Amino acid sequence: MPARGLQGVRVLLVDDDETVRDTFARLLQASNIEVQSAPGGRQALDLLDRDPDFDVLMTDLKMPEMSGLTLIERANALVPEMAKILVTGFGTREDAVAALRLGVHDFISKPIDDHQRLTGAVLRAAEVTRLRRENTRQRQALEQKTEELEATVRELRHANRVIRRHTRQLERDLATAARIQRHLLPQTLPPAPGFTFAARFLPSERVSGDFYQVTPLDPGHVLLAVADVAGHGVPAAMLSVLLSQSIESALAETLSAEGASPAAILEWLNRDINVRHNEQTPFVTMLCGVLDLGSGWVTLACAGHDAPLLQRRISGRVEPIDVHGVGLGLLPNSTYSETLVDLSPGDRLLLFTDGVTEAMSPSHELFGEERLTRTFAQAPAAPETALEHLLAAVTRHAGRTEQEDDICLLMIQRDLTQSKIA
Repeated sequence: MPARGLQGVRVLLVDDDETVRDTFARLLQASNIEVQSAPGGRQALDLLDRDPDFDVLMTDLKMPEMSGLTLIERANALVPEMAKILVTGFGTREDAVAALRLGVHDFISKPIDDHQRLTGAVLRAAEVTRLRRENTRQRQALEQKTEELEATVRELRHANRVIRRHTRQLERDLATAARIQRHLLPQTLPPAPGFTFAARFLPSERVSGDFYQVTPLDPGHVLLAVADVAGHGVPAAMLSVLLSQSIESALAETLSAEGASPAAILEWLNRDINVRHNEQTPFVTMLCGVLDLGSGWVTLACAGHDAPLLQRRISGRVEPIDVHGVGLGLLPNSTYSETLVDLSPGDRLLLFTDGVTEAMSPSHELFGEERLTRTFAQAPAAPETALEHLLAAVTRHAGRTEQEDDICLLMIQRDLTQSKIA
């Protein structure tokens, strides 16, 4: 690219009169404007074809081989951003109209010896060229960005279609998994002479890490279990299914002449979890119990789970059962203790997961153990109705806040019609 003058302006001067070319060139060069001359339109077009980086085309109107208007028209096709100045000693109204239609920036009459007027006209025209070129550059950059954005949008639309397709498939799979998981939960609670059971299961997602079991062991004993696998969604649900199925193995391995031991079941499950998942051991809380239908005694063992609530019929008072233990999966050799709870006629025991107490209100207030205790104390006598009462209270507390944890409730109530057996 040729070096520019100190003004940063390059002018292509076209005139068939050498004297005029020399005069104009001297005047412009005196202002450090670079000037390159051509004697006619054909030579000027050759120059523009080889070097389009001129800022101003200054051409005479009347020339032998090619008129200034024809030159401007052809130059517009080669360098549309370049400003044009038409120089003439005589011209018609029609010439002026034609020049304006071709986008001529300025007119200069010959002869001219006013250095400042000539230089000013050229510099103004050069500024127009600069603005046009900047506009073209910005437009081209915008067009390139637009093309890139359009390509990105097309890619995103394609990706979105793929995601929607996979999401629909995932939703179908999750719905199937949810149906399977619910099928693995007790469909109906077993009859237990002298006792009434009720349960509710409300996952925060389609599949859940919570589960409960009510399993008859023999005519006089029932196994009770409520568990909460850390996390949500498919991984927690898969582990909860495996864990619920492992309880049968734990029973078979730990059953003794004295019957089922909740503490032994938890110890077996804890060892099994640590062996199966030795690289990334999951965390599970569980409350396991055995109900003696004849005596009304419940033997409980706890693995890091929320303490169950006991309500006495006579006093109506609700108190947590003092049970403790390390969650499953934390320590491979954990041992667990057992606590005995006697249920008199009309007494009831509530087992639950922390999705109840940790339900969050719109003002970020937990439902909490105190509110649960108070709500349980005021719940209707019938177990099914009582659980509906509890869930309604949790729902009112949460409002429109999205539920962040699964909810599982299991209630055991001793009927009034059967006296306690010593």
